[in-house]
Amino acid sequence: MFGRTRSPQARQAEQALAAGRLDEAFALASSASGGGDAGLKDVLARLCDPLLRRAQEHLIAERFAEALADLDRAGRCGVLSEKVDDWRRRTVDAMQDRQRERRHRQQAVEVARERLATGDLTMAQDHLKAAGSHADASRLVDAVDLQRQRAARLMTDAAAALARGELDGATRAAAEAHRLHAGAEGLPELLVRVSDAVIAAGQAALDDGRLDRLAQCLDMLGSLGRGCAARDDLTAAMACARRAWQHVAARDYHAADVELARLLRLAPRAAWVADARGRLQSVAEHQAAIAAGPLGFVSSEKPNAAICVPVAAADAAAVTVVAGPPPLISPPAISDRLLLRIDGVGSFLLFRGERITIGRSGPGASADLPLQADLPETAAQIVRGGDEYFLMSSVDATINDRPIRHALLNAGDRIGLGRRVKLTFLRPSRKSSAAVLELGGGLRTVSDVRRALLMSGPILLGSGGDSHVVVAGVSLVLLERAGRLMVRQRDPLGGGVGPAAPLGLGEQVELAGVRMSVSAVDHAVAVRG
Repeated sequence: MFGRTRSPQARQAEQALAAGRLDEAFALASSASGGGDAGLKDVLARLCDPLLRRAQEHLIAERFAEALADLDRAGRCGVLSEKVDDWRRRTVDAMQDRQRERRHRQQAVEVARERLATGDLTMAQDHLKAAGSHADASRLVDAVDLQRQRAARLMTDAAAALARGELDGATRAAAEAHRLHAGAEGLPELLVRVSDAVIAAGQAALDDGRLDRLAQCLDMLGSLGRGCAARDDLTAAMACARRAWQHVAARDYHAADVELARLLRLAPRAAWVADARGRLQSVAEHQAAIAAGPLGFVSSEKPNAAICVPVAAADAAAVTVVAGPPPLISPPAISDRLLLRIDGVGSFLLFRGERITIGRSGPGASADLPLQADLPETAAQIVRGGDEYFLMSSVDATINDRPIRHALLNAGDRIGLGRRVKLTFLRPSRKSSAAVLELGGGLRTVSDVRRALLMSGPILLGSGGDSHVVVAGVSLVLLERAGRLMVRQRDPLGGGVGPAAPLGLGEQVELAGVRMSVSAVDHAVAVRG
């Protein structure tokens, strides 16, 4: 139709289209220089369908950029616009689906690599299946197989070492097998066998007093046996032993005895613990005997006083300076055993030491808390270790009607000593570690006291339920600073307000309308009948 009038450019485009050179034909037909050339427009319209077919071929081959380029060319042909738009949407959707699939496979490979590193081979395999044909997937599949084989060999090695009694080799091989393949068949049972054997060896070492071997067993266990009560007990026992030795090294024998009492509860078959406690008691008794003897008088001298000894008369001016020994016992500024009197409220025994003794009253009685009861001279002791209190009894004793000899005290515990002595242990406030011993009905001690205050921290006085001493209408706190007792007002949250007033022995202090005094208590003070 246009054969006679076609321009050379149109004929070239026609020839390129006929030869299948679509890009050349499109470049000629869509050239701006073609302007209103009807022949070029005809070629451009006829190009749309072959461009669409080629775009579909690119799409099938997942050459999305080439497909979109052909669809853009087809869209400029001026025909089949709806069809071109439809295929463009299909191509974009397919490209996005492919991108999502690639991201999913990449994520699957990354998760599989992480699972492989943590020994979760089953999950690693599952994620590798989802990774499909990802380039790294096949290499990771091989790595999973190799790691599974290594774990199996290590399990065999661990079982053989355990049979030979080589606990160190067994634990190392079993732990490494668990790291490589945590879900290996038979591994949980092997881990239990290995950890049980090491725990049994550690228990035997503890019972025999070989704490060095116990430490080795705990190191061997590593992560094995976690959550096992027997392992937790061994760990706690080792910690008690270490703290006990630290207290012994610091010559704090009372605190060392408290730790050994805890250790004995964890290791009742360890006979050496009772022996060590006996030796500690002997050390404390010998130390007290020395302090009560002639050397105790040295404590009255100034520490590090220089003793000057003249030497030869030829050098009369020369002297040899010898440092005097420090005092064995530094006398406290105030007694550890005091009587606190509060007008209109009553009298209270106030104990500042870490250990108080409970026993009978009467001539020769030496107990810190003497009771008019059928008890030996020292029936029991209450010992403080840190913020905790322990009862140690030499007579039949109960806590909450349960027979005991040594026990940790908790707030509200009902203590029974012998047949008739009833005491209640109280911890009124979380703001202070101080405690209260409340005497049961009918019990008598010095000065008609009904409560003994164990002053390991501030004593709260007030009308609230957290008060160690109930005093209506006030809020006071009794505390110790630099070896001196002080009393001050406190706010509702327990903080001090206003200056602190010193409370010296034999002095009477009035604060917020409350008068109080403290005095030392002599062991010879009789209990009123």
